[in-house]
Order: sequence, then C-alpha cells, then structure tokens
Amino acid sequence: MFAAGLVAAHAIPAALVWAVIAAAAVPLPDGIATILALVYALAHGLSETLGLPLRAPGIGWEVPAAWLKGRGRAGRILVWGATLGPGLVTRNPYAGMWFLPLLLATTAADLFLAAAAGALVGLAHGTARAIGILANHRGEGCDLPWRMAVTQMRFRLADGLGLLFAAAVVAVL
Repeated sequence: MFAAGLVAAHAIPAALVWAVIAAAAVPLPDGIATILALVYALAHGLSETLGLPLRAPGIGWEVPAAWLKGRGRAGRILVWGATLGPGLVTRNPYAGMWFLPLLLATTAADLFLAAAAGALVGLAHGTARAIGILANHRGEGCDLPWRMAVTQMRFRLADGLGLLFAAAVVAVL
C-alpha cells in the first residue's frame, strides 16, 4: 500500500505538469525546436559521456521544511510527490531530463497529442523517481558511499549516451 501510494503521489502530478509543458511547446516552430534539441543533445551528450565540465541545467530548490512540519505520513508523501514527481523544481544531475521538453516540442503539432505525450513522459518520470525513492528507502545500493558514486557515474554515462543517440535520431529525422 505504501509503495502504490508513493508511486501515485509522484506519477499523477508529474503527468499533469508534463502534459501542460508539452501543450505549451506546441506553438514552437518545428525547425527551431529541432535545432535546439539537436544542439542540446549533442553538447550535453558529449559532456556527460566524456566527463566534460558542462553542467546540466537545473534548479537547486528544495522542499521547505515548513511544508512538511506537522503533516502525517500521507501528507508528507503528497507534498514530496507533487514537488519531486515532475522533476522540474528539484535537483536533477542528468541533462537528459531537460532534453524532454525540447523533444516534445519537435514531435507534437497537435495540442491533444502533445498533452498525451507529455502526460506519458510525466507518468514515466514520476514513476521512476518513486521507484528510486523506494530503492533508497530499502537501502538497495546505498550502503556504501563509493557504491553510490559509481552508480551515479554509470547513470551519467548512460544519460550521455542516450543524449548522443537522441541527437543522431533528431539529425536523421
């Protein structure tokens, strides 16, 4: 029950937020969105794959303690889910996250299809974040600091390779 509630608290707000983002991206001219997506994916893909010092865009905001104080377990889960699920206003060290709005802008010309695609992206992101939290809660892979560092390096490499693959697909299409 706890796991299902945690996943829902992250995935549902993320789906709603990403549907709005994708719908808002529809007015971008396709050529501009494609060029921005290509340049972004190539620059950050190379940076993450080669370990270059180009930082991923992000916001360093954290959930204020006052938002959690005095709330029960369910209330804290809802606050954390609504803020962490979409992934936009919290720390996210991987550049691939910020490629998604550009990708959505290149693929959707219809408002309904854009919102549906954005909702699916948000659902996937929120669910993945909740699964990561559940894994951390159980202590999987987090027992040693060096293991956490190696895991983060692997994820950064995978994110960089994914961005390079996305750049190639965008360039071909």
